[in-house]
Amino acid sequence: MIYRDLTLNLRVPDILLEHQGEIAKIVQESISCRQQAKSLLEAAKRAVEIAIEESEEAAMAYLQPFLSSESDYNGLSDTSQRDDQTNQTED
Repeated sequence: MIYRDLTLNLRVPDILLEHQGEIAKIVQESISCRQQAKSLLEAAKRAVEIAIEESEEAAMAYLQPFLSSESDYNGLSDTSQRDDQTNQTED
C-alpha cells in the first residue's frame, strides 16, 4: 500500500496535462500507421508471390486497392510509374 500512496501523491507537471489530448492523438495515429504498415507489408509479400506465379500486371492489379484506399499511399504508385518511365527512356 505504500506504493499506492506514493503514486496518488505524485505530482504531474501541468504542461503534460495541457498536452495530454495532443499526445493521445499522436499515439493513436502512430498505432494506426503501424497497423496500416503491417497490412501493406503483407499485401506486398502476396504481390511478389503473384508476380512470380502469374505476372507483374496481376500483382499490380492485386495491389491497386491497397494503393488507392489510402491517399498517403498514392505516392507509392506514382513512384512506380516514374520508375517505369525511367526504365523506358534508358532502353
